[in-house]
Amino acid sequence: MLLAGFAADGAVGVDIEIEDSNGFDPAAFASDHFSTKEAAALAALDSAAALEICYRLWAAKEAALKISGRGIFDGLDEPDLAAQLNLLRTDGATIHLGPGSRLPPIALTVTRLVNAADQPVYCALARDIG
Repeated sequence: MLLAGFAADGAVGVDIEIEDSNGFDPAAFASDHFSTKEAAALAALDSAAALEICYRLWAAKEAALKISGRGIFDGLDEPDLAAQLNLLRTDGATIHLGPGSRLPPIALTVTRLVNAADQPVYCALARDIG
């Protein structure tokens, strides 16, 4: 699979994640890698919702952090999307975020697709709007 992004007026970041539910614990992953608020929100969800939200967060965060040029080198705690989880669940919805400690203001979109093997694929696009 290939995902590419381009914007003539600023930096972009993209990410693609293929869901694998075999032995993957989204609550444990979130606790180890996401913000405290995101991890708590994920832990409160049923297993199917937690799995989907975890993958959406993962793709969104990697796309956003690629704008910085460092990717996930500094961790996945930023941007903190705990307050935007409902919007993040809506395919194609755009989340606008102000600047963070490592990121400029960005617009972020995540879409869930299902491939031929009925395996969900999460695609995220982040663009610098600063």
